[in-house]
Amino acid sequence: MAEDLTGGARASDAAEVPADANGAPPDPSDAPSEATEQHLRQLPAPTAEEPRSLATVLQAGGRSHRGRFVLAYGLLALVLAGAAAALVALLTGPKPLTLPPWSAWQPSGNDLDRANEIASFVERRYRLENGSQLVAIRAGPPQVQNVPITAIALSSPSTSGASKTNVSFLPASNSIVYILCGLGDRCAVRSGKPSAERLRLLRRETLELALYTFEYAQDIDSVVAFLPPKKGSRPTFTMFFQRSDLQAQLSRPLANTVTPGTPPLPKTIGAGEAATIDSLTNAHLFKFQFQPLADGGVVLILDPPTA
Repeated sequence: MAEDLTGGARASDAAEVPADANGAPPDPSDAPSEATEQHLRQLPAPTAEEPRSLATVLQAGGRSHRGRFVLAYGLLALVLAGAAAALVALLTGPKPLTLPPWSAWQPSGNDLDRANEIASFVERRYRLENGSQLVAIRAGPPQVQNVPITAIALSSPSTSGASKTNVSFLPASNSIVYILCGLGDRCAVRSGKPSAERLRLLRRETLELALYTFEYAQDIDSVVAFLPPKKGSRPTFTMFFQRSDLQAQLSRPLANTVTPGTPPLPKTIGAGEAATIDSLTNAHLFKFQFQPLADGGVVLILDPPTA
């Protein structure tokens, strides 16, 4: 028998099958020899795995699913915590900047009520050098001697020649009329003398009337303001503004257009403000006249002062 390096018998030698007396291998059909039985006895006995009960299997599966649920609930908790933190930051974070009001004062009521409040508020603030009120102002719907003004005919210079004009007819239904009366004969200013400075102050007053009206009477599309005449004359001039004419001024606070506080006196208007008043009002000064219409209404005709 061969020996391994340690001197012990090799397992392969122990498993060899001896030949019979004639040197031939044994017939497989014969009963197992002693060597074969010895070889079989040396093989390890098979170990059958003990079957697991259904409860054990379910318990193991439950632990697996329970782990997945714990993980899912943990992730959901993290999402909810993040959302709560974001909400807290939104509620406690810096608030957005709020724009300043368009004006410190504002009227109330419907459009006509607001126009009357605007007239009352503005007229009290404009004064002459002697401290007298410049004019009184009455607000009302577009009409003359209780006859409705149904249209406004607006003349403008033609681009084809200085002596030619274009005429546009505008509806007067969404207009407000202001009458500036100086309490003298035919509404002339009672005290002082007419001057370019006083006319500029009157134009500033009509500009403020129009701005307040367009800002707080949203259904009004145009403003007509009849100016007081010179002493001994009939009223001749009016100011006419459409909402689109002052859109830029309506998009920013009133104080950015006219100096806040008490209006200046005729002779104390600064050069910068005088330039602003002229640029916003010169093109809106017109001569006016009325003409009856076939439908029983009246058309207000507006011509440039030089016409």
